[in-house]
Amino acid sequence: WLYVVQKTQVEVVDHKFLLPGHSYNNCDRDFGTIELAKRNTNTSVFVPDHWAGIIAKSCKRFMVKCMEEEEFITLEGVQHLFKRSVVGIRQMQWLQYRKDVPWTLFYKTTFNDSMPFSTYDMKAKSSGRTPTELPLLEPKQERKKIKASKYKDLQELLPYVPPIHHEFYKKLDYEGNPRAKTRSQTIQVEVPQPQVSEPNDEGADSIENGGNCYETDSD
Repeated sequence: WLYVVQKTQVEVVDHKFLLPGHSYNNCDRDFGTIELAKRNTNTSVFVPDHWAGIIAKSCKRFMVKCMEEEEFITLEGVQHLFKRSVVGIRQMQWLQYRKDVPWTLFYKTTFNDSMPFSTYDMKAKSSGRTPTELPLLEPKQERKKIKASKYKDLQELLPYVPPIHHEFYKKLDYEGNPRAKTRSQTIQVEVPQPQVSEPNDEGADSIENGGNCYETDSD
């Protein structure tokens, strides 16, 4: 967030850590809306783009932003400028970042509006001369990979997926892939071929851009 308030028009960011079982977040209702939309549709979900369609159609105010790989950035270039850990972070419930006070974390251990913020200097002591502003972040060079065992499990499930979507799963990068640069390495698995049906087209109206609406996870 310190980067956001320095590099964008955002003046202040408030980040609150809600208490489990005692707090309610607006996104909780959004998740329920999406789950209900999925139950009320005949559309099958085989790839992340199908979820993008369901989400876009589940509520008029939802806008799905499709991300390109080069839009994901890395923090490695600025990590050395900040302290590696924040003392007492587990007790902090309200964090605030301000454009007019760079390098400073404002925090509270309560949600009480009348309580003043305490401050914490985020600059690393060994970072040398502090720059007047943070450098631009670089695009992430390596795509996040899934585990080889996860990749193998997904290949075993391909017979239950319409052939038109097989390429998405075959091109997933995984740990230990000797041909990661070409992204064409696959694990051969023999499984009986069941009958599958194609999903209906869902939700293109509220989907922005034509890129991928997903980023692979490591789990």
